[in-house]
Amino acid sequence: MNKSRGESSPCGLVSTIDIRPQPDQKRSDELRTKWLEEKGYRVIRFWDNEVLTNIDGVFEVIRDAVNDSVHPHPSPLPSEGEGGVERPQQ
Repeated sequence: MNKSRGESSPCGLVSTIDIRPQPDQKRSDELRTKWLEEKGYRVIRFWDNEVLTNIDGVFEVIRDAVNDSVHPHPSPLPSEGEGGVERPQQ
C-alpha cells in the first residue's frame, strides 16, 4: 500500500505528502527519491501534519521551488556585464 501521494509538474518538481513515519517505508522512500532524482526530478517532501496545519508554508516552499526551476540561477553567476546584469562599481 502506498502511504504517500506524489505529484509531478512540467518544471520537474515532485511533491510528496507522507502520511506518517513507518520504519519499513523509509528505505522505500529513499529508493523512490533516488530514482526520481536520477530521472532529473527535484523531490520535496511534506508530512501530512505540515499540510494540515501550515498549508501557506507548504505553498510557499512549492512556489519557491517552482520559481527556482523556471528561473534557475546561473551557475556560475555572470560576471560584470554578462547576462544583462550590471554590477555597481566598488
